[in-house]
Amino acid sequence: MMKCKKDWSGQMACEHSSGDGTLDGSKLSECLAPFVHECTFQVTEEGETVWGHDQNMQAADKVADAIAPEAIAIQTQVVIRIGPEVDAEIIALQAEVAGLGERAREAVVFSVEDAKLITDDLVMMAQLRKAIESKKREYTEPISGHLTAVRDVFKSLLEPLAAADTTLRDKIIAYNKEQDRKRAAQEQINRLRNKAAQDEMKLTGELSESVNEVEVQPEQPKIYRAQAGTAGLSKNWDFAVDDFSQVPEEYKIINRPMVLAKVRAGGKIPGINAWNEPSLRITSGK
Repeated sequence: MMKCKKDWSGQMACEHSSGDGTLDGSKLSECLAPFVHECTFQVTEEGETVWGHDQNMQAADKVADAIAPEAIAIQTQVVIRIGPEVDAEIIALQAEVAGLGERAREAVVFSVEDAKLITDDLVMMAQLRKAIESKKREYTEPISGHLTAVRDVFKSLLEPLAAADTTLRDKIIAYNKEQDRKRAAQEQINRLRNKAAQDEMKLTGELSESVNEVEVQPEQPKIYRAQAGTAGLSKNWDFAVDDFSQVPEEYKIINRPMVLAKVRAGGKIPGINAWNEPSLRITSGK
């Protein structure tokens, strides 16, 4: 049986409580669900009230009433750090960055020894960059973690809604296409029948029978007007390449990743001049 209780401080304590007596909100649903049908529950106020088996929602209501509001608030609020500009450690890092920036502006390279001194500075910059990134994570990771969780919740709502939206749109579009196809086919039948009648008149001078045209259904409305709003079809152009050799040169784009992969492997491509642009890689230690 699950046992939950609320003491005078208003804290919620149960099998899913943390060490400080506050409720682990991730287990809140587990605390509540079993009480719909069976419950052993204790409320510490002036004494203990114990409920036995209860086959209706009264038990769940009592559990909800006994949960401290501040215990639930723990799961809907989060404390984040702000104001990094006044953080003493960050102020110190800013001073280091400024110092290295000044040294970089004044640095000159006239010898191997000069290059070695600059290398030391570059190693310091790499280490400083790691320290800055570590400090940044202290501020951003709590935010990012909760932001991801919040986004996941809303994603679980928006994705099926978007899928349902697409399904309904596709059905209206498919209906319109089918009606347009039927109408075009009906018009084509009438054209062929009238053409056959004209040919017969030219050949014999008379018609053996009157032209029996099929009924052509009316065009589909451009806009569907419903009680809640309207839906209308709009033109959205797309394309497919039928013959790449016929495409004008200005519409052909070089595949940069593919070209780089080829030249890095030592290959040559007609019409392309490849070269190696040096960059400096820094490693710490001897």
